[in-house]
Amino acid sequence: MAIKRSVLRARIENAAEVIGPLWPLTHFNAANPLSGFEDQPFHEAVQRARQLFGGRAYPRPAAFRQAWEQGEIIPSVLARRLEQHGISETPAALLDRMAADEATSSNTDAASDDPLDRVMTKWLAAFLDQGQAAWPMPHRADGFYAAWRAVAPYDDAVPGVQEPADLPDALLAAFRDVLGAYPEAQWERIFIHHFTALPGWTGFIKWRARQQDDPWQQAHPISLADYLAVRLVLAKQLGRTIAPERIDDLPTNGVDATSLPALWLEAWEESYRQHLLDALRADREEEAPSGPEIGGETGERPAAQLAFCIDVRSEIIRRHIERAGPYETHGYAGFFGIPMQHERYDGVRVKSCPPIVNPRHRIAERPAPGRQDEAERYDGWRRLANAGRDLVKTLKNNVAAAFGFVEGSGGFFGAALAGRTLAPSATPRGACRWASPTRRR
Repeated sequence: MAIKRSVLRARIENAAEVIGPLWPLTHFNAANPLSGFEDQPFHEAVQRARQLFGGRAYPRPAAFRQAWEQGEIIPSVLARRLEQHGISETPAALLDRMAADEATSSNTDAASDDPLDRVMTKWLAAFLDQGQAAWPMPHRADGFYAAWRAVAPYDDAVPGVQEPADLPDALLAAFRDVLGAYPEAQWERIFIHHFTALPGWTGFIKWRARQQDDPWQQAHPISLADYLAVRLVLAKQLGRTIAPERIDDLPTNGVDATSLPALWLEAWEESYRQHLLDALRADREEEAPSGPEIGGETGERPAAQLAFCIDVRSEIIRRHIERAGPYETHGYAGFFGIPMQHERYDGVRVKSCPPIVNPRHRIAERPAPGRQDEAERYDGWRRLANAGRDLVKTLKNNVAAAFGFVEGSGGFFGAALAGRTLAPSATPRGACRWASPTRRR
């Protein structure tokens, strides 16, 4: 069956919409796992996401029971929402019913241990390594599919492959070989299934494929098409299902075991808003006229004012600081509208803008005019230091040299470790770096 490249690309892009991009750990950015469902109502989105990814869409019944017993859910609010859906059972009966449904679903939602996922994870970790591996995966400059095809004959987990020629020679050939038995109308469904099998990896691949200026992407390119080609060929070799059954129609009305938690959550949220507004009104009525509100409740001048990033992770810190004394905190967007990437003289690139923004400006450090000699001396010492670190890393991780290196260098590393423990401030930084067993490049 002939496959048009443009049609295949469009089907892959459509299927990838359910996957949100995930930033690498080096500059992690909190991402909404439902970002691929933003065009759907919330309750439909979480049900669809649970079908695809698994996991939990709403709080456990025990959490609802605790909130109900502690008065966090206003009875009249809950009764009104239940009545709107024709539910006449008591809250206690509904809590028992949700708990029974929870016990049933927990017995059926067992974690998957698919051998296809294990093999894919192994090769993705090897290809996407960023300098930690002592023996990097070969042929990575050719792309993920080409690199995997070159080394697959050496993997005992891939049956029936003795040499690269036993596998399709290119991406398009791989898709043609696997998708030949399926009509085009089913392709997106197949792709979604394989994307959501490993959403963490595919989310990172989606992010990285968009970063054309990323040095690792430039050196070792990977795309969602690469991922799909490897996974589909592996699924065929391992005899795994290519196109499993999926439930595509979502319930949009009526009440069942999955929508009861939604009604309870809505009642809980509405109750919280009502409690909050009531508390704010009460505080406002009790306040007496005072001067400018620059010092919190008393109107006095604060001992210090601190600005934090507008981020939910900062709220905890701000709350503790304000409780500790007469301090005032503010949230501020720490970005001034200049999406910039700073390249240090040593070649390390740092984004000076939010992770979701692509930098448009490049600022690189270069030797000042007339100081080229100093730069060359600096480069020489840096190359020497890097060579020494690379040598130590190789000796520590090389199978042939590891045992001799450990025995021969034990005294030095032991002394450095003792110095770091007993006199950390007096121990030279160089010794600390050389003796650190977890140091990465």
